[in-house]
Amino acid sequence: MATVSTANLIGFDLGSTFFKITIVQPGSPFSIVENLTSKRKTDTIMAIGPETRLYSSDAVTNAGRFPKTTFQNVANYLAMDYSEELLTSLREHNFVMNEFVKDERGLVAF
Repeated sequence: MATVSTANLIGFDLGSTFFKITIVQPGSPFSIVENLTSKRKTDTIMAIGPETRLYSSDAVTNAGRFPKTTFQNVANYLAMDYSEELLTSLREHNFVMNEFVKDERGLVAF
């Protein structure tokens, strides 16, 4: 028996390189949202400026302007313990531009 959606749903597939967004509406099959360049997958990178939020190739282009607030590959660090050896090494060697902080649960936050 097929399950039928009775509400609008949105789903995110956050990968380390690309992300996809899916929308399911009642009575319709699911559809993958296309980005501005009509592609179904988008680079997983976001840059946050003083009055700007950029993603994908726009974020890559502006990464030099906002190095500390350009986030790439964050899916690899989600739910990691702040004291994990890999993160400690990255912080000590200044390998990443972003500043990791510890949230109230002891996990990584940006």
